[in-house]
Amino acid sequence: MKIQLWCLVLGAETPPFGVLAEPNSSVESLRFTIKGSSSALHLVGVERIRLYVAKQENGEWLALDAPQLQTLMRGDQETTASSMCGSRLEELDKVRDHFQEVDAQNIHILVKVDEPTVEFRNLTQLQCLFVWEDKGTFVSLDVKTTDRLEQLQVAIKEEMAGVYPVGDARRLELYASKNWSGEWLNSKADMRLLVKGERSVVDTWLRRRIDPMSTVGDLFSSSPAYSTQDRTVMTHRICDTT
Repeated sequence: MKIQLWCLVLGAETPPFGVLAEPNSSVESLRFTIKGSSSALHLVGVERIRLYVAKQENGEWLALDAPQLQTLMRGDQETTASSMCGSRLEELDKVRDHFQEVDAQNIHILVKVDEPTVEFRNLTQLQCLFVWEDKGTFVSLDVKTTDRLEQLQVAIKEEMAGVYPVGDARRLELYASKNWSGEWLNSKADMRLLVKGERSVVDTWLRRRIDPMSTVGDLFSSSPAYSTQDRTVMTHRICDTT
C-alpha cells in the first residue's frame, strides 16, 4: 500500500506538495517522483536533487502549519534550513527505512537543490513565440548565454523546419518580449492577439528588436536554480518573418 509523503522544496517559494510512494521503493525512484510532481524542479537535473528527513532538532516532525515554514520556503540557509538538513536520504535506501507511519499533518521530506555547475549556469531555456501570417506556435530552446542571437535565429529555423520553412534565418526578426514596465509577456490573451496582429498589442510587445550580433547573456539571465511554471511558459522571444 502506497503512503503519502509531504515535501517542501527549500528556497523555491512554492507550497508543500504530496507524493505517493511504495514503501519498498528506493529513494532514487522517489527523487524522480518528487521531481515530476513539482513545477519548481521542472528544469532541475535529478542528480542535483537531495532529500532530507524533515525532522526538527528536537526530533519532532515539521508540521504543515509550522511558523518556520516561510523561512524554509525562502531557503534561509543561516537559520532553519541549514539546521534541518542533517539526515539525508541515500539513493539506495528504501522508503520504509525512513517512513513507516506518517501523519498527514506533517512535512516529511525537505528537498534541497545543489548549486548548478559552471556549465549549467551558462545555459538558459528560452520560450519563443513564432508568428507568421495569422498563425503562431511556441518553440522551446536550450541555449548558451554566450551564443549570439544570429545563432538563435538558426536554431529557431531548424526547430520550425517541419512547421514553417523559413529559408534564410536572417529573415527572422527577434524581439525581447518586455512591455513598457519591463514585465515579460505571459498573458495568453495577449499572445492570441499578437498572433492575430492586433495593433495595440503589437505596439506594446514588438517594440524592442534585438541586434542579431548581441549575445543571449547580454539580454537574458541564465536559468535560475528553481524554475517555476510561470517562468517556463514566459515568452522570451517573438519571432516574426514579416
